[in-house]
Amino acid sequence: MLQTLIKNTVWRSMADVVARLGSALFWILLARFLGAGLFGAISFALALMGFFELVSSLGLSSVLTRDAAQNPATAAGYFGHMLIIGLASSVAGGLLMAGAAWLVRPDPGTLRIVVVLALLLPFTSVAYWSRAMLTAAEKMQYISLGTMVENGLLILLGLSLLLAGRGIMAVVAALALSKVAAAALLYHLAGSRVARPVWRLERGMTAYLLRQVPLFLSIAFCNALFWSVTVVLLTWLEGETSAGYFSAAYKLISYMLLFAVAFSQALFPVAARLASQDRALYSQLLRRAVHYLLMLFIGAAFVLSLLAEPIILFLYGEAMAPAVPVLRWLAWMVVPYGVIPALAYTLVSHHRQGRDLWANFLAAVTVVIVNLFLIPGFSATGAAAAMVAGSVVFAAVEYGSVYALLYPLRPDRRTLALLASAALLALTLYFSQGVNFILRAAAGCSVYTAALWLLQAIDRSDFRQLCLAVMPGCKEGMA
Repeated sequence: MLQTLIKNTVWRSMADVVARLGSALFWILLARFLGAGLFGAISFALALMGFFELVSSLGLSSVLTRDAAQNPATAAGYFGHMLIIGLASSVAGGLLMAGAAWLVRPDPGTLRIVVVLALLLPFTSVAYWSRAMLTAAEKMQYISLGTMVENGLLILLGLSLLLAGRGIMAVVAALALSKVAAAALLYHLAGSRVARPVWRLERGMTAYLLRQVPLFLSIAFCNALFWSVTVVLLTWLEGETSAGYFSAAYKLISYMLLFAVAFSQALFPVAARLASQDRALYSQLLRRAVHYLLMLFIGAAFVLSLLAEPIILFLYGEAMAPAVPVLRWLAWMVVPYGVIPALAYTLVSHHRQGRDLWANFLAAVTVVIVNLFLIPGFSATGAAAAMVAGSVVFAAVEYGSVYALLYPLRPDRRTLALLASAALLALTLYFSQGVNFILRAAAGCSVYTAALWLLQAIDRSDFRQLCLAVMPGCKEGMA
């Protein structure tokens, strides 16, 4: 069980990282070529799209993944119902998206980008449900293939048009084409590798799904608000340029959270099965998951925060220097948010989604209030602080709910070893100022890894499981 989970996570993460590295290069070059203003415009449009994409899903992807994982015989029926319901709601979502942009009243060019992306919602809906089906069947490699195709097309077409001086709308067209192609591929893979959708609404299943909508739609709405409202408020209160500075730093953070998402999506179908079969085994898996996710993201937070200035200047150039303090703050978002998906999926798989709703609601409210308080005085840096505050509240409620209702996840000796290793990492980065930032990062990571191993924050048996999952041939060498 553990080896399967590790294999799904590692290979999904590796494929995603390879695909997203090219995507990262594309967005970095886009920010360099367009400047903060136009980069903020497309970031605003994508933030609105992300919000209405999640809301249009009605939050039912978790129901599809959980129920199809527990009872694969129902997968075809669920897939067809979700596609029919999702396509209808995505059309409505596209209209609402265009209307919301009109209310914010951005620049006319920004509004045109929003309209194009609103037309894409039905296609992204198909991709969304197809990913949920593949996740339920633990076919993570096909999700990665879809990601690679989407990002590959975006890079090839987008960069070609950008370098040819075709302008922002041509780049948006490339973005649209890449999403349509990914939707077609993911639908084909889900239908051929998992279950062909039954394009017919059945009264019993439809009624069951509609009963789930109020709670799960509320979760989706709050989660979408948490992720999207900051860029929207920045654009509304400060303009596209401030939104561009924030988005430049946020793009780097989003790539760091890839592993948390990949791991949690691999964990979800396992949790759905073990919730009713072997809770003791799942408790062990969850403890290990939280520990190693914290290990990864604490290290990432120190590196990104303490090296924020050279990272921003190297990637984006002097024109994006105002993004430096934004990255210093946003870096600390990865620590609390890194464990949130695993905790949230744990609650949903154990039918405790009401607590997940509270976590999403309180996090979204925190982000909105802190943004409204800090943006007028601190602009994009205040927005970054708001995201950190919201993530802390989010993680605290999710952790407290899992601790109180399901599994008491208490700190132990390995937690102290992890904190001591993080302190050594911070000292290494601090006292190596003046050295090339790549060498500083390498030295800090080396010290951190060595300390984790020597202080036994990394369990030797877990390391062997990782090797066996990734390289089965190493079994003989470990014997």
